[in-house]
Amino acid sequence: MTRESLEQALSAQDPEVRRLAVGELAQLGTESTAPLIRALGDEDWRVRKEATQAIIDMPPSKGLAEAVAKALQPNDNVGLRNAAVEALAALGQTAVEALTEATASLDVDGRKLAADALGQSRHPSAVLLLKNLAVDVDLNVRVAAIEALGHVGSSCTGEFSDILYAALRSPEPIERLSALEAANELGLSLDWRRIRTLLGDPCLQRAIWSAACRMSDVDSAEMLGRVVDECLDSDFPLAVLVLANRISRDDQALPVARQTLATLRVERRQWLSQLLNGELVEHRQAALLVVAAIGDAESARAVLDVIDDDSLAATAELALSLLGKAASPLLCERASATSSPRTQALAIGMLTRVVGSSPDADAYATVASALSSDSPAVLRAAFEFLERNSDDACLERAYQCFERAARIVEAPAIVALQSMVNRHPNCAARLIVDSTVDGPNTLAAVVTMATLIAIPGYDRTVDTEFLSRALANESPHVRRGALEALVMCGHASSTDMALFALTDEESEVRRAAVRALGRATDVNATERLIHIIRVSDDLDLVVAAIRALGASDNPRALPVLRPVARGGAPAVAVAAVEAIAQLHDPRRIDALIDSLSHSDGEVVKASLQMLARESDLRAGAHLGACLDHEAWDVRRLAADLLGRIGGEVANGLLRTKLAIETEPLVREALLRALGDVEVTTYVRRNTPGVDPGSWRPR
Repeated sequence: MTRESLEQALSAQDPEVRRLAVGELAQLGTESTAPLIRALGDEDWRVRKEATQAIIDMPPSKGLAEAVAKALQPNDNVGLRNAAVEALAALGQTAVEALTEATASLDVDGRKLAADALGQSRHPSAVLLLKNLAVDVDLNVRVAAIEALGHVGSSCTGEFSDILYAALRSPEPIERLSALEAANELGLSLDWRRIRTLLGDPCLQRAIWSAACRMSDVDSAEMLGRVVDECLDSDFPLAVLVLANRISRDDQALPVARQTLATLRVERRQWLSQLLNGELVEHRQAALLVVAAIGDAESARAVLDVIDDDSLAATAELALSLLGKAASPLLCERASATSSPRTQALAIGMLTRVVGSSPDADAYATVASALSSDSPAVLRAAFEFLERNSDDACLERAYQCFERAARIVEAPAIVALQSMVNRHPNCAARLIVDSTVDGPNTLAAVVTMATLIAIPGYDRTVDTEFLSRALANESPHVRRGALEALVMCGHASSTDMALFALTDEESEVRRAAVRALGRATDVNATERLIHIIRVSDDLDLVVAAIRALGASDNPRALPVLRPVARGGAPAVAVAAVEAIAQLHDPRRIDALIDSLSHSDGEVVKASLQMLARESDLRAGAHLGACLDHEAWDVRRLAADLLGRIGGEVANGLLRTKLAIETEPLVREALLRALGDVEVTTYVRRNTPGVDPGSWRPR
């Protein structure tokens, strides 16, 4: 159909005919603007909706926005004006410009609708016009503008805080309420002294409570505490929410709230309990914090009864910190062996957070007793506690239980014992005096000796005989620990021992031997590392050897690692790239550039990350070259790294690539690197489709 026939169809009696005509007019582009504006005022809502969507889908232009803005001029067609508001809200900056010019000629209703459109647009550039409308002579216009400022002003709240304070002094309740709600939506921190006088207005109370949760003065915190005890039944959930929010934001509010809540009525405590055990997660989390803020034994028990609920996990840490030492006796009770392993482990974990750096004797005794457990969860929790806090008795207990516990949870046990030895070296030295290689505490003795050796001032020659004999122990953990300790203390035969340990049947001992060779300085150690890298089929051992060679910074390292980084198996090549980056050899830049030719994208990405740390000009050039890599994830990383480097050269490369790049995720990275905030205007998808020249993300 022609444009003329379509315009004639807009006068048809059947609204469906008119709606279909609008849909076809939309395909004609900007030349259909006038009939579409006419359709915005159609008596049928379906036609108006179709016209609104058609205008929204058209490319934004000032001419289009000006045409729509004319619909806000004085007229009796309410549907036209409302449809124009919806369309203007979607036209962004062009609508702001059009309304800025049109506002002077609008009547009161038109100015209110303009404010509504600006608020719905949520466009930051609307702030200036809204500031003018917020001081309009008409109350409805002012209220609409203030509400709209709450929608669009988050980036520049300081520019109109005076407007909000002025509105709070207005004799009109609706204007005061709008100002408070706008401040709350913006997260603006108001001055309690300037709004406290409004608290007597029942219509404003809830908004004032919400504003007070962002303040930092004592009086507003005290008010929020009183509100929990004095508010109406229907307001109680909100009162709990705002107090919990204030407590979570302001450390100084806790003692004030705790003092106020100390006299909380029994009835209100019951209401808190109902919220805490209710169905709404938001209410449960808020009630958890308020109950914890009370801080007495009863509240501590109530918190601990629900704190292991997964839905409250996000709030549990803060609730425990609010309880403080009040929860310690109850946690010690629950952490005893009479509880189930799950409850015991949870209680010890909570105790770790509650006592901080100053546990009492009961806490130490409870955790030390838990080391007799066979439960991995309990032992892990106990060792995590002892890693942070311990006394001599705890160290002795851990030392005696270590052999059995390490078979269940080796890593936490070793870390905790090392921490305790560093904290109590004299006690540790006494514990190892009578140690024997075949005794029940051999592993504990080896870990203790290795830790003591690393402490400055400790005599590194005392325990080497024991450690040397421990290399023949049947436990691979003992053999590994003894070898690492001998290397740390610089034992004369540690290299020979490491070479011998390369034949050990346990992979963890062989890897420890490789690490030991990396610390050695003699030629035999380096030769053996190079031999492992070149001929071994054990990828884990090769990776360990590569890392050890890189850490040694040996002059022979680069010629060995360079071909591995360029063409080795992906896991090995990545390790080689990272090892090369540690070297001080100036040729490392060339080696990293070579590794960019590797066929695996992960190796290329590792090389890019290492090159980005270098100040060499060649590094930036090759990062730019990788913007054309066949793999999308490599291109994206190259863009991000160039963005961090910055500068005219990098930005020029990024802009050139942006002009031709089609992959949305890469385009997003290019825009991010260039500092473009309008990333959301591009269509995104989680992962690109697979096509020639695009690899699946790893």
